[in-house]
Amino acid sequence: MHQQMDSYPDDLIQNSNVKLAEELGRSRDEVTSHQKLEEERSVLNNQLLEMKKRESKYIKDADEEKASLQKSISITSALLTEKDAELEKLRNEVEYHRGVNVHTASFCSNSEPKLNNCVSGHSAEGRKRLCQVLAFSRSVSRV
Repeated sequence: MHQQMDSYPDDLIQNSNVKLAEELGRSRDEVTSHQKLEEERSVLNNQLLEMKKRESKYIKDADEEKASLQKSISITSALLTEKDAELEKLRNEVEYHRGVNVHTASFCSNSEPKLNNCVSGHSAEGRKRLCQVLAFSRSVSRV
């Protein structure tokens, strides 16, 4: 019985050691798990930083592209305005020349018999051209 009593504290100590060893193993596992989580967190933070850098670059590039497009639109708009003004000027010139042609035709039909007497040696085409020149010079002198 005495030996049983002596072995009792040994059993307690041994059980305690086993429990402590198990707890130590769990603690080591937890520490290892914690270290792995810290490493993973560090990797994820680095990835996040890289993503933020790329995002900033994409935003900067997009802003530059937007500014470039806005400048291009502005230039194109100015060119269109300029071309519209040129077109209006040309339309006015065409209208002016139509008026001159009407005036010339009227002048020539009224003046042709008189011109025939003055330029009888010229061809019909030559007389017509002379009439147009005279009509044009009259219309220009009025402007």
